[in-house]
Amino acid sequence: MNWEQVFVGNGQDGEPAGRYRHEIARVGNKLYIIGGGTGEYAFELMEIPVYDLDTDTWSFLSPKADDSFRNTLAPLARKCHSAVQVSTDVGPQVFVVGGSDGQSMFDDIWRLNIKEMQWNLMQKTALPHPLHFHSSTITSYGCMYVFGGIEPKDEATSRNNTLYKVWVCIPKLSEICWEAILSFQPNLEQVDKKTLLNIGIPAHFVDRVHLT
Repeated sequence: MNWEQVFVGNGQDGEPAGRYRHEIARVGNKLYIIGGGTGEYAFELMEIPVYDLDTDTWSFLSPKADDSFRNTLAPLARKCHSAVQVSTDVGPQVFVVGGSDGQSMFDDIWRLNIKEMQWNLMQKTALPHPLHFHSSTITSYGCMYVFGGIEPKDEATSRNNTLYKVWVCIPKLSEICWEAILSFQPNLEQVDKKTLLNIGIPAHFVDRVHLT
């Protein structure tokens, strides 16, 4: 295992500005840089730098705003957000969660359709409160987990170790059934693998609680 330097910015035209606390999505041979910022400001999400790993070149894409509301909406510039990526029937989707512009924290969740370059606000799904400097991950079937971060508290901020869970894609019926089993039997890992298989639980679900 070796590190290899593939690009170093030197301020030339056509390169994105240096930044931190951004997020990256990878689709094929391309890296999509989402947001981020510096100590003074945050970068817009309506311009997405794209790095081509094959050609060692940069390009910039301008995604479409969400026009499903009475007034067209677009995600605000932000850093210290999280982003997760999942494959769906309509192509890869990226979900951007919370973040900050340096002045305000956000509780919104946005979906970016990479193929269509289309932003959509998750209208009925938001964080319980504004949050930044958190981490997120997502399962292959669309269940997202958000952990930790910094939240506003009593005119100040506070770190937390809270874990949130939300479905951002409609799960398969088998996943809904599996969720129900876990709810009714939270100590399922204490049941041996053979017993779980004998009562009819599919092997690929059993393997989630028994790796061997």
